[in-house]
Amino acid sequence: MRQARQSRCELLTVDARLAGYQRCGRHGTPSVADGLTYRVACPAHRAEVARVRAAGLADRLRWADPQEVTP
Repeated sequence: MRQARQSRCELLTVDARLAGYQRCGRHGTPSVADGLTYRVACPAHRAEVARVRAAGLADRLRWADPQEVTP
């Protein structure tokens, strides 16, 4: 039996107090191109990232830093 290891969504979202960012953390796959690598995004955020990029606002997306990403 082979177990599929899922990663956590790396997109940062504004926290409830609107004071900073928090990591989404839902399960996702490396599916959002970011330079030469792929970012992990959950299904809901994959669609959101596509809409933001289509609107020309890709520079407003915030992703977790590599040290915040735990396997």
